[in-house]
Amino acid sequence: MVCILLSLIMRTKHVLAVLMMLTATVAGCFGDEKTSEEEIDDVIDDVIDDTPGDSGPPGALFVYIQSEDYSFGIQDQHPLSLHFPAPPMSDGSPYALEQICSVDDGHAADVYSTWVNSSGGNAGDFNNITSWSVKNNNSIELEHFAYDPMSDIINFTNPMVVFEDNVSFTGHVEAEVFDQATWSCTDAVADPVTEEDLEDCPFDDPIASPCAEPECIADHESDACTALVDAFCVDNPEDEGCEFMAMLEVFEFMESLGDLDNDALCGVVSEMGSS
Repeated sequence: MVCILLSLIMRTKHVLAVLMMLTATVAGCFGDEKTSEEEIDDVIDDVIDDTPGDSGPPGALFVYIQSEDYSFGIQDQHPLSLHFPAPPMSDGSPYALEQICSVDDGHAADVYSTWVNSSGGNAGDFNNITSWSVKNNNSIELEHFAYDPMSDIINFTNPMVVFEDNVSFTGHVEAEVFDQATWSCTDAVADPVTEEDLEDCPFDDPIASPCAEPECIADHESDACTALVDAFCVDNPEDEGCEFMAMLEVFEFMESLGDLDNDALCGVVSEMGSS
């Protein structure tokens, strides 16, 4: 069944058929009343629109990968904190960094994160060229970083700024930005990927896709795997697997309609139309 659905969804010409099925379902709920195209379109839009609502305060999640060893073990003098030198972000400094991955737990690196609020929207309070540093509990700086332009995150749903220390680099280490809600810890030693692990993988190149990541091999329905898929599809929107993920919610909704009688079904449509 999964394979049949997958092959069906992968062909965009069948998307129209799905919407036609939904249209017929909706039209039947209005009885003898004449249903306008606008009313039907509104209901369909409610189903396929995956634009998220407010997920929290504006700003960005700053993720620090601490992978270097410093003299005198200054990186081990916790807590670590994030410092912005220029206003308005400096007004809220320092930001306490919480450890989310640990070498002691078998992860590839120690990773820390903190949420940085931005009252003017995702990038509203950030300078377009934003710099910051990481310090230990004795105010000794481990490394300093920068990103340009911070306006890149304005339309992100889940802005994430990722930066990793580099003791051999002179100047501000360049950070990266992603539209990703959570950070997934990577094990220091991963088991080899097998053909069985990649079975039924929907992406064009399974071994180079999230299917080969330890988080998805362990549990493809986990939040960590979902975050990897979301990030992959942002960079590879034309991958057939990403098209499949985009349509999956619609098919799950259509499947749920099959369990409803007419009264219950029309109740769902009524609620959708009033939202």
